[in-house]
Amino acid sequence: MNLNYFEARKHIQSGPLFSAYLFYGEEAYLREELERQLSATFLGADLQFGREKVDGKALTLSQAVERISESNLFASRRLLVVDRPPYLALPRSGAKSTDKADKEEEAEETFREDDACLKRLERFMEKTSLPPQNIIVFLSPAADRRKKIFKLLSAKGLAADCASLKKDDLERWIRERVARTGKTIGHAAMEQLLITGDRELWSLDKELDKYLTYLYEEQREITAEVVELLSAGDAQGNVFKLADALSEGNLARSLHLLQLLLIRREKPLQIFFMLVRHFRLLFVAWDYRQEKISAEHFARDMKLQPFAARKLYQQVAAYDLITLEQIMLALQKIDHRIKTGALDPQGALEIALEQIHHLYAQHPRRI
Repeated sequence: MNLNYFEARKHIQSGPLFSAYLFYGEEAYLREELERQLSATFLGADLQFGREKVDGKALTLSQAVERISESNLFASRRLLVVDRPPYLALPRSGAKSTDKADKEEEAEETFREDDACLKRLERFMEKTSLPPQNIIVFLSPAADRRKKIFKLLSAKGLAADCASLKKDDLERWIRERVARTGKTIGHAAMEQLLITGDRELWSLDKELDKYLTYLYEEQREITAEVVELLSAGDAQGNVFKLADALSEGNLARSLHLLQLLLIRREKPLQIFFMLVRHFRLLFVAWDYRQEKISAEHFARDMKLQPFAARKLYQQVAAYDLITLEQIMLALQKIDHRIKTGALDPQGALEIALEQIHHLYAQHPRRI
């Protein structure tokens, strides 16, 4: 069977287990998470001595099947992980190399998928009892679905596509990751995390660990305040938070967030340019919103993530067109003063925030 990450994880939990697995796709964290779960579920107390991981280039397919078929003196069950086997990889793109070594490697990869090797793997999969005593797992960042070995693993084992998670699936992964500790994450905290944080799963996992460790035992929820306090985030995401404070008329908070960015050694000039870009996007978002154009359409046109476009739509509701025009003019003047040396970038940032706050306070919302 060929499943996605969530389906494969559920199948490993509920069983029955197969004798062969393929976890493929660009998201390394998901591939390794499935392998860890399978190893723990299958081996239990034998995990330390029953699991072996090898480089896929170090063993041919026949050698890998031979290795997993051997008995183990230290554990009653065995699980062999074959990492990045070349016989599952996609073909090289571009013209074929004339280099002799490359030709020999290509010939070797073709040999590795010959019928004798596949028959040996198929016999291993068919003769293994249920539940199996031995399991072989292939990990690959990509897999050629046309190859016989892929079709065999999908038909008589389990193949799981560990593709990068899109927004809804990413939110699901975060919620389930937090739920395993008996905690929850609030909606505002989720939005804050996705805007300010790295969407790479290894980084997100570390961030979530940090939030969970920070919570007292009796605290059940990761809140937006916790994310803001502890998140390393990125500069662009933190500019979103800074703009949030400005759209709420909270100058003190915006200056505090600026200081946090500077403490993290973000370059003042880069922060200023991102602030200018943010208000340009707000300026465009104002027109889109007035025309009743959806945030999703705005995201596509401006090449933004949908959640970022929705956030811009929320922020722009606090401004009228006159205020946005005056803010853009003020930022242009400050930019000129920076370029002519009349203002240093850090001082310019503080002046920019104060002017934006002043202009916001002068004009009540009209939309």
